[in-house]
Amino acid sequence: MKVLSSSSNIASDQLLEGFKKSKKNKEPIFVFFYMEGCGPCNATRPEWDKIKEDKSVQNKKFTIADFEFTFIEKLNIGITPSGFPAMYYIKGKSIEKYEDSGISIKDRTSESFVLWIKSKLRKKRKTKKKKTKHSKKIISSRRTNE
Repeated sequence: MKVLSSSSNIASDQLLEGFKKSKKNKEPIFVFFYMEGCGPCNATRPEWDKIKEDKSVQNKKFTIADFEFTFIEKLNIGITPSGFPAMYYIKGKSIEKYEDSGISIKDRTSESFVLWIKSKLRKKRKTKKKKTKHSKKIISSRRTNE
């Protein structure tokens, strides 16, 4: 897990570069946008920060970021949150709001954020076609007709 935070001592151009690198490499990015002094943001931010300590996602390959809302324009990703806090999943050109995700609980707790992250990081399994008795009969009947 790579962590990018505008509340850290990292310069904003380094944060921007880290974000662009993750996006270019099509790494999953989970980003939290907040406003200083915003009550809901202040309540949600500690929950978002707990993700960084969650052992079930620490060794996964993704970027977690939290940026003050003025940083949105610098990212140049074409999103305009309708309110704050705003949480997004970004991978390549795909962008999904936390509120629009398919998880059942969206209560802005660290548990729901981790559930959201895990749902997006799950590898899609390739499904193999199973041979059924019917498919075997068709194959064997073709062989006898030839």
